[in-house]
Amino acid sequence: MIGQNKIKNLIETSSLDNFPNSLILLGEKGSGKHTICDLISDKLNLQIIDISEKLTQEMIDEIYTRVEPYIYIISDEKLTIKNQNSILKFLEEPLKNSYIILLVENRNKLLPTILNRCQIWELEKYSTNELSQFIITKVDSRILDIAKTPGDVILMQDENNKFADLYELIDKLIEKIPVASFSNILSITNRINFDGKESDKFDLTVFLRTLVWLSSTKVLNSDNIYYQEVYKLVNELSNNMSILNINKKTCFENFLVKMKVLRC
Repeated sequence: MIGQNKIKNLIETSSLDNFPNSLILLGEKGSGKHTICDLISDKLNLQIIDISEKLTQEMIDEIYTRVEPYIYIISDEKLTIKNQNSILKFLEEPLKNSYIILLVENRNKLLPTILNRCQIWELEKYSTNELSQFIITKVDSRILDIAKTPGDVILMQDENNKFADLYELIDKLIEKIPVASFSNILSITNRINFDGKESDKFDLTVFLRTLVWLSSTKVLNSDNIYYQEVYKLVNELSNNMSILNINKKTCFENFLVKMKVLRC
């Protein structure tokens, strides 16, 4: 694994006796949380079971009947308030030699009772040099300016033929949206993959990363107050997208409407 030396050192010194029964891996999408789980699995010699899709009280009760120890992982997109309450018992009364790891992008998504019962390992930010090691083909030079995680770099390479189209679309969004029609504006929503199931569309994370980067670049290169207002709306959008259970498509449509009423 490239980078994350602090966490790799923690894993290297871990054993079944000292590894935390309840752990939060905190890092952005694509930062390597699943890879770290694999390293933990190898070190502890325990099988990983992803219970993200099976989070019910019945499932938790069933786990308590199992004799063989496992590492249970849960992704935060499945951690509704109800599900968080369901796993509280598991966190408060962990099974001997069984471990639960929550894969979390934003700690604000978690209840204080969850945060208080887990040890937190926060992934470090990747340097440009570290991210460059994930490039396997010739790519648009702007990718390393925009990417924050290995997952970003890998995904942007997979979509490299579309990256120029993505960049052009976002540039037009910023520059032309005040004079565009509402129908054309809202049609942008149909080009984004909000639920992770439409691979032919632009990945939402990549779209947001590029939107934030390009809007900030325009602010730095111009004193036009319009770009400052755009940047504020973009950051508001980025923050809202991290709210638990928010309808991301509706959130994005609201952002487009707010952009439409700005004036150059």
